[in-house]
Amino acid sequence: MTAKIEDTLEAWESGALGKDPAFAVPLSAEEEASDRALIDQAMGLKAISIRLEIELIEGLKAIAKHYEMGYQPLMRQALHRFVDNELKLIALGAMDKSEEKEVKVGCPALQAALPKAA
Repeated sequence: MTAKIEDTLEAWESGALGKDPAFAVPLSAEEEASDRALIDQAMGLKAISIRLEIELIEGLKAIAKHYEMGYQPLMRQALHRFVDNELKLIALGAMDKSEEKEVKVGCPALQAALPKAA
């Protein structure tokens, strides 16, 4: 009788619980699409299509490689940083213009960043 290997992340990653492709069951196209949709929903993601210059993509890939990450997560991170900083700048500009008045804007994230009127 063989000893049972504990089901841990380390056991899976090391291959102790098996990595033989002969035992893998491929997903159907429908199952794969369903899994992708569930992951996107759980992470709050939406697929988009964007055309970028080849040089920009290559630069992003080089930076991502340096940080040992994929270039698409790097792009997401860069866009988050940009949006956060721009919303702060817009909020600061609105504060300067509004003085004591409450400012209403159409973007919920920006509205939340604005100060409330005294």
